[in-house]
Amino acid sequence: MLPYLQPGFEEVNGRMRHKARYQNMFQTKVYFYEENLCKEEKALAEKMVYEEMNNFHQAAPKVQWYEDAWQIGDQL
Repeated sequence: MLPYLQPGFEEVNGRMRHKARYQNMFQTKVYFYEENLCKEEKALAEKMVYEEMNNFHQAAPKVQWYEDAWQIGDQL
């Protein structure tokens, strides 16, 4: 996804992130399966996705959780 960004950085809300290259925005879909995850691990995974999309100047991602990996295949 780095080609969507400029090589330089900027500080926003006290955090460094890449500068935007384009004005367009896209929404990312992220699929997780939660077999043997506690709620803290799920929260951390979602936070990491939201932080990454914020760095890429993108709309809030759509995060889907499934019980096991086999259910994800039907969504692709």
